[in-house]
Amino acid sequence: MKAAPKLLREKAYALLKRKIVTLEYPVGSQLVEQEICEELGIGRTPVREALQRLAAEKLVSIIPRRGIFVSDINFWELQRLIEARLMIDVFCARTAASIASPKQILSLKDLLVRAQQWAAERRIPELLETDRRFHLQIVAVLENPFISQAAEKIYDQMFRTWFLSFSRRTREEVLETLSEHLSIINALEARQSDAAEQAVRRHIENYRRKLIQEDSAFRNMGCVAGQVNA
Repeated sequence: MKAAPKLLREKAYALLKRKIVTLEYPVGSQLVEQEICEELGIGRTPVREALQRLAAEKLVSIIPRRGIFVSDINFWELQRLIEARLMIDVFCARTAASIASPKQILSLKDLLVRAQQWAAERRIPELLETDRRFHLQIVAVLENPFISQAAEKIYDQMFRTWFLSFSRRTREEVLETLSEHLSIINALEARQSDAAEQAVRRHIENYRRKLIQEDSAFRNMGCVAGQVNA
């Protein structure tokens, strides 16, 4: 029985996106539809539609008469993404501290336990996907689809830099990041909006600091480093 077109499209999208964000397809590399179809075992139409979706998310660039390329990661743009993330995550954390249900907080705790397991096993893709879900669940507490969509786009754009950064961190550094997640959970559970904001700010600013320290790694990845305002 053949899979439905929508399922094939979603499968192609998920597989291609994973290969891009985990840098299996390096920044700047050219993607050839026929080769992708053969590699994934999926027909041309679902692959083409998946690539169009990835282009809308700015993960690939479709250049007429030249081809399809994995998008560059511009360091200046990354800084702007961090600023946008800071605005959204702080607002959502402050609000969630007032309205998050015990069930939602328990779900965050479960994700943290899972993340600790992935960290111990050095399973970086699984760790980062759990990290992404952690932050999106806080956003989801507000039940605002416009904020959720904006947050998803920001996290998708940043995922590649997360992968590169976490792949280079020691186990202790990764556990330190997870301890920051615990601080966020504790603030939400205590219904302390100010503490939730401080925990989120500290979490994001620590990530910004690590990016600056890892600037040479991003140069090697194909990034264009710009002026950074810490």
